[in-house]
Amino acid sequence: MFLNCFLQVHTLLFQVVERQTWADDSSREDQEALLETNLHGDPCQCCKKEMSGLEDEVAHKDKEIHYLNKLLSSKDEEIRRLKDMKTPQQYPQGSPRFAEQDVLGARSSF
Repeated sequence: MFLNCFLQVHTLLFQVVERQTWADDSSREDQEALLETNLHGDPCQCCKKEMSGLEDEVAHKDKEIHYLNKLLSSKDEEIRRLKDMKTPQQYPQGSPRFAEQDVLGARSSF
Protein backbone atom coordinates (compact mmCIF):
# COMPACT_ATOMS: atom_id res chain seq x y z
CA MET A 1 0.00 0.00 0.00
CA PHE A 2 2.87 2.39 0.80
CA LEU A 3 4.36 1.85 -2.65
CA ASN A 4 0.99 2.63 -4.19
CA CYS A 5 0.73 5.84 -2.12
CA PHE A 6 4.28 6.79 -3.10
CA LEU A 7 3.47 6.28 -6.77
CA GLN A 8 0.31 8.37 -6.41
CA VAL A 9 2.25 11.23 -4.80
CA HIS A 10 5.02 10.92 -7.40
CA THR A 11 2.44 11.05 -10.19
CA LEU A 12 0.77 14.05 -8.59
CA LEU A 13 4.07 15.90 -8.31
CA PHE A 14 4.96 15.04 -11.89
CA GLN A 15 1.63 16.41 -13.08
CA VAL A 16 2.15 19.62 -11.13
CA VAL A 17 5.66 20.11 -12.51
CA GLU A 18 4.58 19.20 -16.02
CA ARG A 19 1.79 21.81 -15.93
CA GLN A 20 4.18 24.28 -14.25
CA THR A 21 1.68 25.21 -11.60
CA TRP A 22 2.20 25.91 -7.93
CA ALA A 23 0.26 24.61 -4.95
CA ASP A 24 -1.40 28.02 -4.58
CA ASP A 25 -2.91 27.77 -8.07
CA SER A 26 -5.35 25.05 -7.12
CA SER A 27 -7.40 24.61 -3.99
CA ARG A 28 -6.67 22.02 -1.34
CA GLU A 29 -9.82 20.13 -2.38
CA ASP A 30 -8.63 19.91 -5.99
CA GLN A 31 -5.28 18.54 -4.83
CA GLU A 32 -6.93 15.98 -2.56
CA ALA A 33 -9.16 14.86 -5.43
CA LEU A 34 -6.04 13.63 -7.22
CA LEU A 35 -4.95 11.51 -4.26
CA GLU A 36 -5.80 7.86 -3.79
CA THR A 37 -9.06 7.27 -1.90
CA ASN A 38 -9.91 4.56 0.62
CA LEU A 39 -13.06 2.40 0.72
CA HIS A 40 -15.07 5.26 2.23
CA GLY A 41 -14.01 7.68 -0.51
CA ASP A 42 -11.70 9.68 1.78
CA PRO A 43 -8.18 10.56 0.64
CA CYS A 44 -5.52 8.08 1.71
CA GLN A 45 -3.83 9.08 4.99
CA CYS A 46 -0.36 8.26 3.64
CA CYS A 47 -0.94 10.59 0.70
CA LYS A 48 -2.35 13.34 2.93
CA LYS A 49 0.67 13.03 5.24
CA GLU A 50 3.07 13.18 2.29
CA MET A 51 1.22 16.18 0.85
CA SER A 52 1.38 17.95 4.21
CA GLY A 53 5.11 17.25 4.41
CA LEU A 54 5.63 18.68 0.94
CA GLU A 55 3.64 21.80 1.84
CA ASP A 56 5.82 22.25 4.94
CA GLU A 57 8.93 21.88 2.79
CA VAL A 58 7.65 24.49 0.33
CA ALA A 59 6.92 26.89 3.21
CA HIS A 60 10.43 26.35 4.57
CA LYS A 61 11.96 26.99 1.13
CA ASP A 62 9.88 30.18 0.79
CA LYS A 63 11.27 31.43 4.11
CA GLU A 64 14.79 30.51 2.99
CA ILE A 65 14.32 32.40 -0.31
CA HIS A 66 12.99 35.44 1.58
CA TYR A 67 16.03 35.37 3.89
CA LEU A 68 18.47 35.04 0.97
CA ASN A 69 16.77 37.91 -0.89
CA LYS A 70 17.17 40.13 2.19
CA LEU A 71 20.82 39.09 2.47
CA LEU A 72 21.39 39.86 -1.21
CA SER A 73 19.76 43.26 -0.83
CA SER A 74 21.99 44.06 2.14
CA LYS A 75 25.10 43.01 0.17
CA ASP A 76 23.99 45.19 -2.76
CA GLU A 77 23.70 48.16 -0.40
CA GLU A 78 27.16 47.43 0.99
CA ILE A 79 28.62 47.28 -2.54
CA ARG A 80 27.01 50.62 -3.42
CA ARG A 81 28.38 52.15 -0.23
CA LEU A 82 31.90 50.89 -0.98
CA LYS A 83 31.71 52.16 -4.57
CA ASP A 84 30.64 55.57 -3.25
CA MET A 85 33.67 55.59 -0.97
CA LYS A 86 36.00 55.06 -3.93
CA THR A 87 34.32 57.71 -6.10
CA PRO A 88 36.00 61.14 -5.79
CA GLN A 89 33.72 63.93 -4.63
CA GLN A 90 34.21 67.56 -5.68
CA TYR A 91 34.51 70.08 -2.87
CA PRO A 92 34.31 73.89 -3.17
CA GLN A 93 38.13 74.20 -3.15
CA GLY A 94 38.15 72.32 -6.46
CA SER A 95 40.32 69.45 -5.28
CA PRO A 96 38.74 66.02 -5.52
CA ARG A 97 38.40 64.23 -2.21
CA PHE A 98 37.46 60.69 -1.41
CA ALA A 99 34.83 59.80 1.16
CA GLU A 100 37.34 57.77 3.16
CA GLN A 101 39.42 60.93 3.66
CA ASP A 102 36.64 62.31 5.80
CA VAL A 103 36.81 59.22 7.99
CA LEU A 104 40.55 58.51 7.92
CA GLY A 105 41.85 62.05 7.56
CA ALA A 106 44.18 61.12 4.70
CA ARG A 107 43.94 59.38 1.37
CA SER A 108 44.20 55.63 1.82
CA SER A 109 45.54 53.21 -0.77
CA PHE A 110 42.41 51.45 -2.01
